[in-house]
Amino acid sequence: MPQKKGKKKAKKQSPLYSPPADFLERLRQTQNWRDVADLLCDWLEIPDLETRQGLKKAHRNFDDVVAKLEKLFAFAVSARSYDLAGGIVAIYSRLSADAILRDRVVQETGFLEKLFVLVKHPVCRNIALEALATVTHHGGVAVRTTIAAQATLLLDVLDEHLDDARSAELAWIVLSHSVCAIVHNEEAPAPGAVRALPIARMVRAALFFMRQPDPSRSLAEHILAFLSGATRWCSADLFANPSAPAFLLSCAFNRDIRIRAEALNALLRLHTAKAQVEDVQFDIRKVVAILDKHQFPDHLVDCFMDYGMMQCDITQILQVAGGLQRTLMRVVQDGDLLRFGRETAQYILRSEFAGISGGIMVEDPRTGQLKSDTCGLPFKDWGDALPYCARELRERGGRSDDKDFADVLECKAGHLITTRRFKDAHDAATRAIERNPHVGFFYYVLTLEPDKKPGALSNADGLRAAKKGLKCKDLTNYVKYGLLYRGAEHAVRLALTNLDNAAPGEQQFEEGYAFALCAWEDTRDFVLHAPPDNRNMPAVCCMHVILSLLLHGHEQGPDLPQLKRTRDALRIAQDIARHIGRTLTWTQTRLTTYFIFDHVAEAVREWSTVTRRYGEKVETHPEASAVDSLAVWLERAEPEDVDSRGMALGASHYDHPAMGPNDVPLYRCSWCGNPSAVLRKCKGCGKTRYCDAACQREHWAASHRKVCARNHEKTEAAPDESLGDAPNTAASTA
Repeated sequence: MPQKKGKKKAKKQSPLYSPPADFLERLRQTQNWRDVADLLCDWLEIPDLETRQGLKKAHRNFDDVVAKLEKLFAFAVSARSYDLAGGIVAIYSRLSADAILRDRVVQETGFLEKLFVLVKHPVCRNIALEALATVTHHGGVAVRTTIAAQATLLLDVLDEHLDDARSAELAWIVLSHSVCAIVHNEEAPAPGAVRALPIARMVRAALFFMRQPDPSRSLAEHILAFLSGATRWCSADLFANPSAPAFLLSCAFNRDIRIRAEALNALLRLHTAKAQVEDVQFDIRKVVAILDKHQFPDHLVDCFMDYGMMQCDITQILQVAGGLQRTLMRVVQDGDLLRFGRETAQYILRSEFAGISGGIMVEDPRTGQLKSDTCGLPFKDWGDALPYCARELRERGGRSDDKDFADVLECKAGHLITTRRFKDAHDAATRAIERNPHVGFFYYVLTLEPDKKPGALSNADGLRAAKKGLKCKDLTNYVKYGLLYRGAEHAVRLALTNLDNAAPGEQQFEEGYAFALCAWEDTRDFVLHAPPDNRNMPAVCCMHVILSLLLHGHEQGPDLPQLKRTRDALRIAQDIARHIGRTLTWTQTRLTTYFIFDHVAEAVREWSTVTRRYGEKVETHPEASAVDSLAVWLERAEPEDVDSRGMALGASHYDHPAMGPNDVPLYRCSWCGNPSAVLRKCKGCGKTRYCDAACQREHWAASHRKVCARNHEKTEAAPDESLGDAPNTAASTA
């Protein structure tokens, strides 16, 4: 039969790379994986992957390099030569140092699947774990998510080798970075993503390894990172194991401020799911009705008398409410908007609740019912009256403070603050400050919660405004303590954000510490000096507790003796709130504070030995013990990726074991005390630093004029190390 034409012969498969027996024996005798990888690269004629030149060659010949490695890996699997398989993994790890090559290795070679197989074998378990650690450090979120799906496999490996400290260390690096890529984000994970993870089992395993006699710094660091990262979206799993939140709480007493910062951030996130929004409503009519029927109990009266009854908030609120009613009745009778505007502005400066809801009500002669009427005025509602009064003050007012009063009315007007249109209020306050920068109320308006819109003021802007406002003279209690509260609130947010996101050695950490110190000082002053019935006292007390642990937790005992006064102030504030019928909402900060109070003793008792030992392990590069010699080059390379918090992957979190106020190189404004990384130095003396020209002018007028020239003579030859020269004002040219 004639042979059919056109049928091609099957292509003969390329033979497997079969190393000679003596070469395989050399591999078995080699002491470490780096040397194994070097031998294989020489034999396969693969360029030196520890140099950038070698990696460039690998880019050009990637398919050829991978073909060689794949054939050799197939031989290793068929021959069960796990020494050889581990060496191939080491070579792939070197390729992964380059971001582009890493992605190709992961996507085109089935690299992760190889590692999941090899991690089960004792000979190459740790090199496979190390390769996974390298990928989680330098891979993207998609890669880490894929690895996180194998969390159960990694936990099984840990259970089978509980006595292998190195395996535990490497496995927790992998688990922490991969799982946190899913659970440690502001945005909620995809539906089902968290349920697919063995979080409860991971929590149990984490606590087990932390209780071991001598866990490495790297192991402890990554376990804390996992527990901290899981708090927002897996809080139920942590609360289900009481030892987990107790461990986080015990870390708030560690001598390492970075550990304290991470632990307190974790505790705050742990209570996010149950937290309520702060209730800012205050019904003066309800308070008056309650006080008419029920007088304050004796212990609260004693507090008011000790502070000064006339200076307490309740007294001021009642006086302002009565005064506004009388002022409104008078303007109905005489129509004098000028006097009405002046008196109303002064009441606004005395109380946050200076406002009359509704309008002018008169009795209908026919029906006897009350009805809204203008009574010949250009408005019906009190809030609508404010712009008219402001215009009157500007056009007819002759007193020096009339323009200030007009600006106060515009900032308070119903279409601004009272309807929470903060952007409009900010614009009005900014214009007022440009005209007169010495009225604290205008700065207070700038500290109010900004709209979540482009161009809205940031927390840094709010803090700066609070500090400037506190330097103004003749502040009422309402404005003064409002500025302290709002400034502390902005500073806390900046502190926690910076400390949570700061990479080691970065100025961002010192900024975070400076913000925390600023907030702590403001909350301390508030607790010591504000009226005991101030509406914000409970919130400030809670902030002060958290900040005190952040800055001084390592100095605190389990009974928190340094916070006794704060706890007493919080108890009194709560008693006052209950008596006047005000509901205290369970905000995130309040939930966290009460968790600390309720569980601190048992947490310290259970974990103090562990966390104390953890804090004593100070390593400049805590992951060094977990990285094999083949990864040394990777540590020198610039990071190609960041983790879920924006940190450079592989960075140490804990390079600041102990810090104090004198350790922070970040300067604070010499006039208002605002902490900032962009202060400008006085060009005259080079000693003082300022937020801006306004602060410099104020300091110059107050005192700096007398000392600047003398300092200038001493530092005339010194180099300028400022972030920028001072503005061209008297101080900068002295």
